Amino acid sequence: MDSKVSRMKRHDTACVIASLLCLWAVIGYVMLEACSLTSDGMAEACFIGAGLAVCAFSTASAFTVLNYLHLHKIAVYGPEIK
Repeated sequence: MDSKVSRMKRHDTACVIASLLCLWAVIGYVMLEACSLTSDGMAEACFIGAGLAVCAFSTASAFTVLNYLHLHKIAVYGPEIK
């Protein structure tokens, strides 16, 4: 049972990390494109600041989910195994 729980947890961890990397790539692309549309330095700073804030909060949220899965893995994955 522990091996199944570990396998499911590894899969979910990989999915969370892959989703986070995709989100970072999309936000990075949008920031670069938005900055290329304007020549105003203040607007570029706002675009970059907003993008970095979204990345920071989404990363914190993802690590919170991973921490929850680690601490409560039996409660989360146990019913699926039975």
